[in-house]
Amino acid sequence: MNSADDQYIKVNNFGGSSVILTELDSGGTDGERVTIDGTGSNALTVTARGFKADTGAGELVATGVASLTVTGTSYISTSAQDNVLGAITAANASGVTLSTSGNSTASNTTALTVASLTAANATSVTVSVGQNDTLTVTNDIATTNALVDTLSVTLADDSTLTISGGDIDLKTSAVQNATFTVGTGATVSAVDLEAATVTTLTATLSAASTTTLDLNAAITKGTVTMSSGSTWTLDTAGAASAASSLTISGRGDVAEGTQIDLVGTDFTFDAGSLIDSDGLLLTGATLTGKLTATGTSGADTITGGGYADTINGGAGADSLVGGAGNDSISGGDGADSITGSGGADLISLGSVATDVVVLAALTDTFNSTTLFADGGTVAAFDKISGVTNGDQIDFAAIGTLTNGATVGSTFLASLADSIALIRGVYDATAGTFTAGTGSTANDYMVQFGETTGTTNAGVLLIDITGTVSLAYASEIATISVS
Repeated sequence: MNSADDQYIKVNNFGGSSVILTELDSGGTDGERVTIDGTGSNALTVTARGFKADTGAGELVATGVASLTVTGTSYISTSAQDNVLGAITAANASGVTLSTSGNSTASNTTALTVASLTAANATSVTVSVGQNDTLTVTNDIATTNALVDTLSVTLADDSTLTISGGDIDLKTSAVQNATFTVGTGATVSAVDLEAATVTTLTATLSAASTTTLDLNAAITKGTVTMSSGSTWTLDTAGAASAASSLTISGRGDVAEGTQIDLVGTDFTFDAGSLIDSDGLLLTGATLTGKLTATGTSGADTITGGGYADTINGGAGADSLVGGAGNDSISGGDGADSITGSGGADLISLGSVATDVVVLAALTDTFNSTTLFADGGTVAAFDKISGVTNGDQIDFAAIGTLTNGATVGSTFLASLADSIALIRGVYDATAGTFTAGTGSTANDYMVQFGETTGTTNAGVLLIDITGTVSLAYASEIATISVS
């Protein structure tokens, strides 16, 4: 079908399976409008070969077809084709596909450009970019009736997908399977996946690929595999009022300069099998349920929310913040900084390097206007295990000691201006601490009476092998274990 400028072409009762659009006029950008009315049962493929419509005024409308594939021919012989379509509408098609043919030796940055793709009743959406091609959608890929069951996005090696509008908008679809396969050296530029739920998400990010992809859906099981030199920029993942789970593995870079905001109720984020030299920046601060997070091999920054979170930094010098709630925080290997930030937290330190536990405020651990009595309850205390020689506790946010660094060995007799390290036994069943020096006395309480003399704070060091002493200077308590 050869089209002159600004012509409207309509084909009624088309029972065929293929239409080829070509442009013989070399006069420039055109405003062709094409409507193809099928017979209701046929699968239709529309191929653009040097067809250049106006992305603003042009349109391709397919009605009465069971499925629609729109593809751009990248090369004819050695000639790169400039394929441009306007807004594509496939109201009745149950399956829609955008694709380009690719070329193994030469690139084509204009293999296919479309204004938008709208498929009201689609149950499957497929995007396939051929090798060395660029497929551009200047607005969005969208459905309106939220029926999509399957999404497949595939980029061959050294190809590029750009959705300038930013969205693959599947509305409130309950997607069963969503697959992203990004080839070696390929680029996915700024795409947001929008859906209500995705039961299974599978993404493969090949070597040297660059992917900018947000996952704005509740993900039942998400698996992302990265390869050497691949980069993934992720801003948000999850959906409000729903739980999600995402596992990332392999070797690559989850862009550490971008904070990943997790959304929803409970969220499991596992990057423990990802080798990422510079770590990631992750927060579950707005979650309305608990965060279960495992960091990468690099220096991660992970922040929990207001519930009982479980955070494992993994290897690397991590910065871990529990947030409110009774959190369980494990630093793993590396020189970690750990802040409980409210609640009675269980903090586990690694043995490879010096860790710092930061007490961000009096509410970050036990604090009381009443002095602790021997045998009393320690339910509100942060409890620190895995303590080794050189680990530190940072009291700076709680207060200062004008008396200097004298560390007592008995419970404080005054609320004011003092610090003590008391050996004893923590009874986890009863939730109490009793001073003592017997063979089972492997626990220690650190008491801190801040300068104003109105309150005292404390943490427990539990299950320590060896004898513990404490040196205090500049609001840092340094632990020695011998």
